[in-house]
Amino acid sequence: MAYSANSAGFKAISIDYFGDLDQKRMIKNISLVRDLDRDFSAENLVLAAMDVPAGFLIYGANLENYPQLIDLLSTKHTILGNSSQALKKARSIASLTQVLGKTDFSIPKSLFAAPQEEPAGRWLIKPSLSGGGIGIRQYKKNETVKKGEYLQQFVEGKTLSAVFLADGAKCLLLGITEQIVGAREYGADGYKWAGNIFPWNPMDEQFYKRIWEKIYCLIKILSKNCGLKGLNCIDFILNDTGIHLLEVNPRFSGSVELLERYFGLSLLPWHITACMDGILPDELDINLNKEKTIIKAVLYAEEDIVITDSDVFDRLLAHDIPHKCDRIDRGSPMCTIIREGKTREECLEIIWSAVEQIKGCVYSYGS
Repeated sequence: MAYSANSAGFKAISIDYFGDLDQKRMIKNISLVRDLDRDFSAENLVLAAMDVPAGFLIYGANLENYPQLIDLLSTKHTILGNSSQALKKARSIASLTQVLGKTDFSIPKSLFAAPQEEPAGRWLIKPSLSGGGIGIRQYKKNETVKKGEYLQQFVEGKTLSAVFLADGAKCLLLGITEQIVGAREYGADGYKWAGNIFPWNPMDEQFYKRIWEKIYCLIKILSKNCGLKGLNCIDFILNDTGIHLLEVNPRFSGSVELLERYFGLSLLPWHITACMDGILPDELDINLNKEKTIIKAVLYAEEDIVITDSDVFDRLLAHDIPHKCDRIDRGSPMCTIIREGKTREECLEIIWSAVEQIKGCVYSYGS
């Protein structure tokens, strides 16, 4: 969001936990850990936001899980994004299941109470306040489902995301990205989100157009029933049986910057205009450049490390750069790498070269 605001020429303040080196170079930033000596929590983010002068506020992950905190923020700031009422509808699996009940779309079967009998097939345990795939794991026979968790049936298929813009009723589909999930080569595990590839570009152009139209239909239903505004994103599984909605992310998502780089524009002005004036731009041309692909990979620490030098991240044009002397625990994000190539395969090769170079430097001087 800081990059998007900077690209659009807005004067803005960013508030987050990490206060990464490149963000602090780019924009005025308030970091919970560096500037306020506070732990990461949604509550602490909101408290920090309540301490700055009143203004227009755009929120990102994971505040969509805390509608009561959005209400608190709205007592001081003008929220450019979804209201607490929209969040409650969009983040409720039960509500979404009911909305999609009479459509061609579905949500994987979910159990919010301990089953009387052992469920058949493969199931996942998911946190109710989910985000980035963190905490999702395979359900094992007779495993206890803890408070704040639920069971969801596992669905095999391609994991995709769709970014769209809405004005509370109408919407505009902006792009479909392929998700990178649990990529061990990037230090991720389980179902942890590790980036996106844009555009999702299957070989069959007619198949792509059919899926585009189906997703457009899905986001129209969601936008109208939830009253979504601004930039939003959905995660879904695509397989031979259809489109299976996993979740709605009713806020500025991590895949937005890929679309911005691909189309060469900031989407933040579109978000603001949709929220403030209820105006959507003209349709985008879905005939994507066949020789252009952009990949974003989140690199996670494979062991506990201490950053003794940030130069390697600068040399390799990484983003979300840690500061010198930062301690990064195993499994925590270390940096983000974005690269462009002609094809998906070329992008994966290019980005792997950067990943190897970072690993070679970080783990040698971090040990």
